[in-house]
Amino acid sequence: MPVGVQRPKSPPTGLMPSSYPQYISRDEAISGVRSGKYVVGEMNINKKFSSNIAFVRNPSLWSNVDICVEGKLDRNRALDKDIVIIEIHSSDKWKPKTGAALKPTGECPEVAGVSIASRADDLKKPLNERSRLPDNERVVCRALQKIDRLKKVDVDPLADAPKPNLPEDVMITGAVVHIWESKYQKHHSAKAMSGAKGKKFMRFVSYDEKVPHIEVSANDLSPPVRDNPEEYLVYLKITGWPSNKTFPQGEIVRILGSASQVKDQTNAILYEHGIDYGDEFSDECLAVIPDTIPIEETLRRDTNRR
Repeated sequence: MPVGVQRPKSPPTGLMPSSYPQYISRDEAISGVRSGKYVVGEMNINKKFSSNIAFVRNPSLWSNVDICVEGKLDRNRALDKDIVIIEIHSSDKWKPKTGAALKPTGECPEVAGVSIASRADDLKKPLNERSRLPDNERVVCRALQKIDRLKKVDVDPLADAPKPNLPEDVMITGAVVHIWESKYQKHHSAKAMSGAKGKKFMRFVSYDEKVPHIEVSANDLSPPVRDNPEEYLVYLKITGWPSNKTFPQGEIVRILGSASQVKDQTNAILYEHGIDYGDEFSDECLAVIPDTIPIEETLRRDTNRR
């Protein structure tokens, strides 16, 4: 925390703070990581515990340890997959490794006697040259790749970073002091919260449970959505999260349809995963689809339609 800046008071567990600590500067982050004062890693938010618990991981610098970031204040506006700079709390704030909610999940196990880290370069190869990796190994390899991207920026905070000696028998806790690189998904399908009508700022709930409510100014909404916000599904873009705002700020990119229609709900799910339901298949794709189902195909199918 910058010198002279008073830390906002932590709210009760599960509630959102009304303001957040200011980030340290980029130069402070770089010098702090190189001196060992701070550590750098990837923010991982589990949707089961998204309201209060997240973990920071960096398998390229340490293994078998997750740094627990407990509470929205310590998370300090970081979102899932952001590359963050962490200040580790004093040891009296660490927790015992008990309970499912605080169980670390970023370990780097060995698969068939070969460490995951030693095969991280596999995903950089062309598809036809990759070995078939187990799902858990592939996930960690992708995390390693994301951390490696830091080396491509103008100043590498890991260049002189010592590997932290983190104990494995306790749950280490820490707080975000800087977001080195924003990696979170910026666009989301969402619907307005109940009771949003008539408010100056309306909150929308994303289909992604890892994302906090997104706040949109009523002045920026089209009349139909502003007058009846709960009746629509929308596609939002997160535009920023100032330290004096409880929730990230956003703007509506597109109205997806009615919140009560199954078709529009399905389209919202497609949009959340980056699939534009408005895209038409090309003529080349349609050319291989037969006009009728061949009789041999019909005979081998088991149908229960009535």
